Amino acid sequence: MRTARLLIFSAILSLAARAGDAPAIRLRPLRGLDGSSEQTAVWVSAPTGWQGGTSVEEPYNTGFHARGPKQYIFLDVTAYHRGHTDLWDGSARQSYLFLKVIHDGEITECKPVEVFDAGEHGKLQVWRLRSLADDYYFVFFRKQDTVIEAYLRSHDADALQAHVSALKELLRSTRIEMHRSNTR
Repeated sequence: MRTARLLIFSAILSLAARAGDAPAIRLRPLRGLDGSSEQTAVWVSAPTGWQGGTSVEEPYNTGFHARGPKQYIFLDVTAYHRGHTDLWDGSARQSYLFLKVIHDGEITECKPVEVFDAGEHGKLQVWRLRSLADDYYFVFFRKQDTVIEAYLRSHDADALQAHVSALKELLRSTRIEMHRSNTR
């Protein structure tokens, strides 16, 4: 009985210590085109000052929006498997976002703008992508067969620049749990 009380007390203290943290959202990466899959969980949390963050229809994607009046600024993160047979060279032109935007309209600019330290994910490149419809700042990285892409989106690239720190915060806090299956 005393052990049970101690365990309950420890759990309450642990939850109280995390009360100020945004709840983590679990993403299940989209299966690769070659059918590859891993039992992978990707955990993300809303950056400070952002809200939203669930998607029942797309468990591999979640989005946040900046708090404030009349702000059309969104932050999305997607997790997917490229597949163990995929010949991905890590270029921005092979990213899911680039392929989606080029499908929807003309891209007027795609260039690297800065490199930042993403903690356990290493040094990551921030890219700026401009199209006729929207502007983006995005980052992507691969861990084994799983790719994480996060991007800011707005009609105004200048407005996005002020929110690049939220993109970095999101990626620094991203956790990936890899559990390989025996079937390949």
